[in-house]
Amino acid sequence: MNKKWAIFLSALMVVNSTSHISYFPVSAQEQFDLGSHTITNSSVSSSQIKNGDVFDIRIEIRGDIEEAREYFNLGNVSMSGATSSCEGWFVNAIDDSTYMLYLVNCNYNGSGNSVEVVLGDIGTRSVHLNVVASNISAAEGVVVSTNVINVVAGERQQISIDVTNSGSQTTDKATMTLAWQDENASKGMAISKSELSVPTIMRNQTKQVTASITIDESVPRGIHNLVATIDGASFVIPLKVESNFTPPSFQISAANTSAFEQGVAKTVSLSLKNLGMIEAKNVKLELIQNDNVFVMDGSNVRYLDNIAPGKSLNLDMLLQVNDISTETLPQQIRLTYTDDLGETHEDVQLIYLTTVSAEEEALKKEVTISNIANPPGVFSINEDFIIKFDLTAPDGARNIRVAVNPAEGILPRSQNLFMIPELTAGSSKSFDVLFQATDAITTATYPIEINIEYNLNGETVIYNQYATVNISNEPEDEVLDTELSIENIVEPTATYGVDQPFNIGFDLVAPDGAKNVKVSVKGADGILPKSKNLFMVNELAAGEVRPFEVTLQATDAVNSSTHAIEINVEYALNGENVNYSQYATVSIENEEDKEEEEDEVLDREILIDNLIEPTHFYNVNEEFNIGFDIYAPDGAKNVKVAIKPADGILPKSKSMFVINELAAGQRSSYSVTLQASDSVTSSTHPIEINVEYVLNDVPVSYSQYATVSIINDKKDEVENEDKTSKPKVIIGAYQSVPTIVQAGEEFELTVGFLNTNKEVSVSNFKANIMVTEQGDGNSGSVFTPVGGSNTFFIDHLSPDQMIVKNITMYTIPSADPKTYEISMVMEYEDEFGNEITATEYLGIPVEQVTKLEVADVVTELVEAGNEADLKAQIFNKGRTDISNVIITTTGEGFD
Repeated sequence: MNKKWAIFLSALMVVNSTSHISYFPVSAQEQFDLGSHTITNSSVSSSQIKNGDVFDIRIEIRGDIEEAREYFNLGNVSMSGATSSCEGWFVNAIDDSTYMLYLVNCNYNGSGNSVEVVLGDIGTRSVHLNVVASNISAAEGVVVSTNVINVVAGERQQISIDVTNSGSQTTDKATMTLAWQDENASKGMAISKSELSVPTIMRNQTKQVTASITIDESVPRGIHNLVATIDGASFVIPLKVESNFTPPSFQISAANTSAFEQGVAKTVSLSLKNLGMIEAKNVKLELIQNDNVFVMDGSNVRYLDNIAPGKSLNLDMLLQVNDISTETLPQQIRLTYTDDLGETHEDVQLIYLTTVSAEEEALKKEVTISNIANPPGVFSINEDFIIKFDLTAPDGARNIRVAVNPAEGILPRSQNLFMIPELTAGSSKSFDVLFQATDAITTATYPIEINIEYNLNGETVIYNQYATVNISNEPEDEVLDTELSIENIVEPTATYGVDQPFNIGFDLVAPDGAKNVKVSVKGADGILPKSKNLFMVNELAAGEVRPFEVTLQATDAVNSSTHAIEINVEYALNGENVNYSQYATVSIENEEDKEEEEDEVLDREILIDNLIEPTHFYNVNEEFNIGFDIYAPDGAKNVKVAIKPADGILPKSKSMFVINELAAGQRSSYSVTLQASDSVTSSTHPIEINVEYVLNDVPVSYSQYATVSIINDKKDEVENEDKTSKPKVIIGAYQSVPTIVQAGEEFELTVGFLNTNKEVSVSNFKANIMVTEQGDGNSGSVFTPVGGSNTFFIDHLSPDQMIVKNITMYTIPSADPKTYEISMVMEYEDEFGNEITATEYLGIPVEQVTKLEVADVVTELVEAGNEADLKAQIFNKGRTDISNVIITTTGEGFD
């Protein structure tokens, strides 16, 4: 109603106090004839009408007003067209024979620009409306509610979506399109009708659009986003599914768990990660006490904060180990917590503590290279740079040989070979070595090797670390002379006693010539020159090679060891003084230092090596081969070799061998053909290779394992039918890096878990790594996890899906070289929550580091045309047997 009409109506009602608004009856009542009344005129209260407006209609009628009131009270008024509803009516007299009918608060419905008013016997009047604007589009005005809508899994249900017109005018009809934001994440949820009609909505009005949603029981509870799109405008509606949401579950990892000493407390850092989709509340961690591991900083029970999904919580515990006779100690940790439904969960996991055994404590610790200082910046050729580092001996060391070896094209400009008679316990020694790059190298980053060699606990140790230097070799306008170089160093190859002379030979090379060159040869303390050892060279021509030879002799003050002989050159190059050294070495033996050792000689064990196992999947009734060698370093008799496959895998060739005798160093190769029967399920199965014999009068039974992956779809289908589509998880693939694992080192194990079922998913999958074999003397599990637990967790495995997990493992130094069996114990649930357990097997080959050392070669005086003997000792300093050693000698003029 416009302002003028409102003022007029108000005034009119004041003048005629008997006027009042009457409301239309629900249904028409008794009728009577009013055909004598005549419509003379009509109008509306608003000159301009737009969508959502309210207006009044005025109809002038000639007739008796009292008859009209009674007539209209009986409901003889109806409207159609641009409005079908008005709030009420009243009449006012204009004069004795004319009255005005007022239809008030009529709603414009947006249909056309006229209203048909039917007044019973009086007649029908078409009232014209001046409509000034059409409806706006839905995209211009509607807003879809993004409040969370709760739904239930396992049901078909209707959801109501609120649509509000926040625009300035009524919105047109539109189509709402529904789709899932992530089809994969919302698998199992279906929209019955993806396109819904949105009616015309007046401004500031809210209407509901109803959609039908079907949700499978297998859908986990959580938030699934439904996207509603109207005329290109999209709104994300969160649907909260109340179902079998993945409950809280934890992965425990641990740091600082190695090298526990007896009675010495260490802080172990634990990290708890919630892998579930529900917050874990009232978390309680309990370190299960035993007779060996104790908590030193309070209670063994810790009450923790709530842990949100995907979040981690860290805590430290001070632990002490009182018995270190076992190399690896499994420690149980119990977690108790509640989920969002108030249900209590309990989980027990293992971490592993490694110890320093009493024997290891008694041994001296290794010398270490530390505080390596890489030269900062970029160095040009012929520009000096310094490599700095420290040498530390925790328990002391003697006769340490330190060599700093640059990459090819980088020359030492100061002493780079050092012989250290002794480092006391806990002492450190700092080194600075000067280098310079020649123009023979290109712009790059180069390694500088820091090498130390010494004796530790009766064994020779060679240990390397590396520094790096950035070299730039850009063209220069200035042409500089090239440095002198000491080349073709001939050092003694035999071992010399005290007072026994020996010679050092070398060449001095001057590519661009040189003047006033001083050459000196200096032995280590106690090694004296027996010939001229200082030379003054007035001039060397360009390209000249000048040979030198110096005789030296060790006195009885020199101990038995390898000693350095310094060859030093001093001269001027490109206007700068150069002091440059290279080094030769000589082995001196002082009879007073010699000690004899005598070891009991025992026959060594037979080895199963060169194991060749199948590398891909095999079907049932498909043949595959297992190959291996039997090696007897010291020979053996009455050896029995048996191949023992898992149940359902049958040998197709000879699988038992009896060897009457193996000669010392003999190697026998075997290959066995096998085949899986129909009774075998899809899985990875172990193949045992067993050897029985007598070693040093003691019976020995020794096994190694290969593995084979079998696929049996028919067996799986039968089992699935019998067990209502029970899913089966196997190890679909696995790999260790490196493939052959070194004892005493870490390796990466990658395992792929495959759900072989084509229809049924797996949830709450957990796999524990179990290793039953131990090292020498039951020193602990051969493999232990590094920085974490032995447990893998996967919240969901879809049908035919494989998820790959990685873990870092450590191999104990005392592990025998062979293939070890790892059991993977798996627990998971099917779609109905039924628990399933299974065990798979892996084979990990381990080898010991091979250390072969050749002592000094002893020669004798040889005459041309005559035969001569070369003598040398070869030492096996590793823990594995070495066979088929080939020795080759080369030399000018020798055959």
